Amino acid sequence: MAGALTRSIGRTPSSGAVVSLAPLPTEWTSTRAAPNDSDAFFTIYRDGTMDVSGNGAEPTISYDWVTPKSSTVGDNYEVRVTGSPAPTGGSATNTWLALSSARNWFYGNYSGVASSVDGTLTIEIRPTSGATAASDTLTLHAVVA
Repeated sequence: MAGALTRSIGRTPSSGAVVSLAPLPTEWTSTRAAPNDSDAFFTIYRDGTMDVSGNGAEPTISYDWVTPKSSTVGDNYEVRVTGSPAPTGGSATNTWLALSSARNWFYGNYSGVASSVDGTLTIEIRPTSGATAASDTLTLHAVVA
């Protein structure tokens, strides 16, 4: 279940585009019944959208990270994600990655018994080789109930 919407932390780069990670939720939970596995994902796309998703019953929720959007707007931006603890999988962390292709990070719970794997991602977006234009945190929970 998604948590409350977070605050906007963005500014307008010289291109005139507005970059913002709001309304990214502050938390996202993916829940599956034991003995199934559970994954909670954050994905950011080249077209200016991002989403949180899981393999439980909850729907994928999509947001815009830049206005205006276009199919190739990500070609002009980079993303850096750090995780605490490190994500179970996905794209590289702690380094700026071009948004010319989709990037994702996830926490997975493969215990098969009632438990939770939790982690917090710090997400930053900037124009290519520029200053950070937006940043925020997202806590993901992969729950086996």
